[in-house]
This record gives sequence, structure tokens and C-alpha cells, in this order.
Amino acid sequence: MNDNKLTYGRLVSATVEITNTTDEYRKYDISAEAGMTESKVDTINNGRVVKDGVEVAAFSAWGSVETLNIIYYPAATDRIELHSAVEDFIKGAVSLASSRSPFETNI
Repeated sequence: MNDNKLTYGRLVSATVEITNTTDEYRKYDISAEAGMTESKVDTINNGRVVKDGVEVAAFSAWGSVETLNIIYYPAATDRIELHSAVEDFIKGAVSLASSRSPFETNI
């Protein structure tokens, strides 16, 4: 029994790792830290894109994730496809945040 007279209120802000590891058809392994306010993604930091065990790009986004910065590494040979995968990942992160609490984890 919980004798504590306190309870959690709404989620005000959090930094949550988001990955695409549950996408069995992914071409790249993508992960990033999403800075969230309530159920909205404000920033994406420490984004990593890995292909066949080799990191091919890093990325971040800010300004309600409308401004995107991608750093391509020499192993990135398909930059247009990679860019599209990062943009899709960010759209997915925004959608995930608006549909499910970050406290509901897969762990």
C-alpha cells in the first residue's frame, strides 16, 4: 500500500531516447535524444545514424524540430536516402510523442 500523500502531475519536460530498433525493415539504425515539453518534441540531440555497424551521420534538430543539422561522415555514400531516413525518423518521433507518454517504455 502506498502511504505517500503525493502523486505525479502532468509531464512538464523530459529528455527521452528514441530509436528505430523495432522497425524490422530499417536500412539504418537511428537513435536520438528527444527534448520534450508535455507531449511535444522541441529538440532532437545526439542523433546517430549507423549502417552495417558504421556510423554514417550525426544530426540534431531544434526550433520545434523545424531546423535540421546533419553531419555526414565519409562512409555516407547515399546521402539523399540517408537524409530522407533522418527526416522520417524525426516525423516519427514527433508522432510518437504526441500519441504516447515517454514513461510508457519498451523496457
